[in-house]
Amino acid sequence: MDVVKDLADHITFVVGLVGAAGTIVAIIFAVLAQQGATKARMSVTHERRRQFELEILRDFLEDLDKDQSLDSAMKFLQFAQRHKHRLALLPVDDLPFWRQAIAVRAWSDLPGMVDLWDRMAAMDRARNDAVAARDAAGIGNTTASEVQLRLDQAQLTLELVTAMRANLSGDLAEAIRRRVEAADD
Repeated sequence: MDVVKDLADHITFVVGLVGAAGTIVAIIFAVLAQQGATKARMSVTHERRRQFELEILRDFLEDLDKDQSLDSAMKFLQFAQRHKHRLALLPVDDLPFWRQAIAVRAWSDLPGMVDLWDRMAAMDRARNDAVAARDAAGIGNTTASEVQLRLDQAQLTLELVTAMRANLSGDLAEAIRRRVEAADD
């Protein structure tokens, strides 16, 4: 028996092909839509992380501006330690000077961070020499040279604190700039 294909068979075949092609097109659109949705979710996640990091950096900047304890080099270590947990929430390549400052355990290590160590050490030696000379001479009172050395040492300490603040601020400015530029991309 011969099967003769009539018009209905041809229409059924064409409808089947169109349906299969439509299914393939629908699958392609679904995959593209899923990729777009995934990219959008990643973008939102990235933006939330960026906002979170900017909030931490803003807090650091506010603390740096308002914290008068940084006027003393001795208090600097407490200031740095107070921020170590929030700093851990940021990427490891951010705020290298802050990370270095937090690692410092003794205030006498601070001058080395801002290239004042040699001057500070020379000042300490000169002061010790002046005190030793006064003691050797049997002079009981502080000499004029010792007073001048103390004034010079106070000035150097002020330079140290100013340099520390400048480096901390510079670190913050760079981290904020990178995040703002990333938002523009």
